[in-house]
Amino acid sequence: MTWQLLGGVDPKELGAPRIHAHWAAQVIAAVGETLLDHEPDTSHTALYWSPESALLKGQRLARAGEAQIGLRFDPFELVVQGGSGTVLGTLGLAGRTLEGACGWALETLTPQLGKAPPEKLIRPEYALPAHVLGERAAFGSFPEAHAELERWFANAHKILAELRTSLPDTSQVTCWPHHFDTATLTSLERDASGEATKTLGVGFSPGDEDRPEPYWYVNHWPAVFDAELTSPPAGEWHTEGWVGSVLPAREIVRHPDANAQHAQTSDFLRFGIEANRRLVSKRQP
Repeated sequence: MTWQLLGGVDPKELGAPRIHAHWAAQVIAAVGETLLDHEPDTSHTALYWSPESALLKGQRLARAGEAQIGLRFDPFELVVQGGSGTVLGTLGLAGRTLEGACGWALETLTPQLGKAPPEKLIRPEYALPAHVLGERAAFGSFPEAHAELERWFANAHKILAELRTSLPDTSQVTCWPHHFDTATLTSLERDASGEATKTLGVGFSPGDEDRPEPYWYVNHWPAVFDAELTSPPAGEWHTEGWVGSVLPAREIVRHPDANAQHAQTSDFLRFGIEANRRLVSKRQP
């Protein structure tokens, strides 16, 4: 898969479409929360990009014949697939409520369960920023913007999947439904019990309350706030609450060529990994 050209929609115009997609992803998180065994890292609620089907998918449901539910950006819909990949149902989200979408998902998965289904899907306990979509408002339709977001997510999976092969002890590329970011986590050091004591996070966010446009980031933990920060070749440092290098979408889409966008993002991530690695190495145990 090649890098897809970004910038067909101004990054500043992706805020509302991103919020609608974020809330739609809560249906998938609720399926995992309700129908999967709970994992300590909450990965039972996580999503994973499928390049083959252009879907953000939840985990396979062993209790439902290995079925999966996914979110498609363009068209904006939920898709339930059987264990063999056969489409069992689709739901266009425009005009639907979150509650209605959850009800449809459970109804569509019920024949695969082989037993009485739960009364309803239970959403994870984390809180999302307040929005009318959480209060029975209907999802909207943003065809061009959602197609652009699909390109961002596809590119994020591509570059992170390539990157993790060169980083030892690095997690699977995962989209977390709480913040809706796609990321990997590299464990740099572990204690005697195997718990990570120093980590690097490398990821992509489609935007959030602090930064409304998409951005790439590399951060480290435990955060080192008092070190001198080397200027990145592109982007900037974030130091409010966490420390990391950030490359905003507006800098990427200045390049009219897909290869140039890919190269700038790759260069930024390489810089960020080394700079953040040096920072966290200064942190005493």
